[in-house]
Amino acid sequence: MTSLDGTVCVPSHNRRRSTPTRGARRRSSTVNAPPLQEPQVAQNEVGNAAGGRTGRNETREDRWRRPSLLGRIQQLVVSEGRKLAAVSEDIQSLRDKLILIQAFLWDADLRRRAMSDEFTRAWVQQIRDAVFDAQDSIDQYFFRVDLSRGGLHQFPLVKRENLRRMLNDALFGSSFSGRPAVVSVFGRSGVGKTSLVRDVYERHSTKNHFGSQAWARFPLNTSASNIMRLILEEITEKSVTYPISEIKGKFEEELKKKENQKYLLVIDAEVSSIEWKIFLMALPTDSYSRVVQITRNRPEAPPASFNHITIEVDGFAEDATMELFCQRVCVEENGPRYNADVCKAIEKDYRKAILDITEGLPLAIVLLSGLLRTKEFPGEWSAVFDQLMSKQSRRLDSILSLCFDDLPHDIKSCFLYFATFPPNTPIKTSTLVCIWVAEGFLRSKEGKTMEKVGQHYLKELVARHLVNLTLMDYLICDNELVTIHDHVHAFLYFQAQEADFVEIHSGDDFLPMTSARGSLYRITSVDMLL
Repeated sequence: MTSLDGTVCVPSHNRRRSTPTRGARRRSSTVNAPPLQEPQVAQNEVGNAAGGRTGRNETREDRWRRPSLLGRIQQLVVSEGRKLAAVSEDIQSLRDKLILIQAFLWDADLRRRAMSDEFTRAWVQQIRDAVFDAQDSIDQYFFRVDLSRGGLHQFPLVKRENLRRMLNDALFGSSFSGRPAVVSVFGRSGVGKTSLVRDVYERHSTKNHFGSQAWARFPLNTSASNIMRLILEEITEKSVTYPISEIKGKFEEELKKKENQKYLLVIDAEVSSIEWKIFLMALPTDSYSRVVQITRNRPEAPPASFNHITIEVDGFAEDATMELFCQRVCVEENGPRYNADVCKAIEKDYRKAILDITEGLPLAIVLLSGLLRTKEFPGEWSAVFDQLMSKQSRRLDSILSLCFDDLPHDIKSCFLYFATFPPNTPIKTSTLVCIWVAEGFLRSKEGKTMEKVGQHYLKELVARHLVNLTLMDYLICDNELVTIHDHVHAFLYFQAQEADFVEIHSGDDFLPMTSARGSLYRITSVDMLL
């Protein structure tokens, strides 16, 4: 299925939904959960990659010759106990239960072989299934620990408590006499509008308050009917194939259902005034629902049947700018002494330059900090600041250019590939790495598989703040998602076109027989990314 406007370009080999089945997920540990660092366990993970997790068909002797799940739990507790302040109580509880499960399985295997007992056989099989699920969880925990070592944790919003409180009041307030409300969040590109809204949108309290939620992201000049189609697909979790003439009726019918009467819709894109009014007039007006509009421009008033709340997002003040910059530059692995020296130098020698270059824009602050983290302090820092201060305009684009030029050549190709995805759209990390492998961007090196190299490249991009890590739900495995800011996406779009990396066409454009890289791309539905 192509996109609404027919524009660019995920390769054809990725059109198939990539979410693995339960059984398949147990057999794909090399991508979704990196192996442990010890040679014995790493060798075991390679075996899993070659033949799948063999616990279903292997003999009892083979099964118990492999490193046990209990051993991995104990290893996790010992190795991470020195680094973390306290080991998760859930992990310790799971370890204790697995001791009993292991003893039961040993005894049950002996009795099952001694006599034909179908009940015991089925019981053992179910317990093994539960253990496999637990092992997947432990693999995921290892992956999260590995991410935290690389500094890939989400930083809290800095000095946004007031805006967050305003947004909460707008979403959960009950002073609107039963009418829906349009909440317009507006401000300059890179000021943090999407981050602010997503922080509230993804909270459990928000999910529990609204019967249904949908986040729509789409290109310019998208019609109201296609916006409704996108929201319908997200709410129903089904592909919508109705003709355009029926979309509006189906959209209204779906939102009038009892379970959907209290909905939260986020429109994270620029919409023309006419299409915006058509879209709003299709919404039911007898509910406490909310529509959040994220836009760069000061919004127009909605129809009279809606309440209207506006929230303007400005750049950070000076102190908040410096706080965020130091937070991103002075990471734990640098050591307290180094961080203290850097913070003093930042305040003494670089404060004015940082304020002038970033202009308080969160995107500019994190990109500059990610770039300087890769530079030698203080010598190379001065060269970066001198170059940026020589630019009198479009300094955010200048920062992006420096960040891009500073990337190793192999990582540049992987980074450019983000131009083929919609901006601000969560992409599964496992899917992304698999696409990089299929495209030939990755090569095995230093004894690491291509998947491990791809994970390293992705960690590097996240550490430089060129790509954002989004953990949508901590209770679900395989949920590492990354997004890319729309301003960064626009920069990559231009670079990809200029480098003849990929060709991008609108729906009615003439398409050449071959593109620069020997294949023609066309955007597919966003749902395959998730």
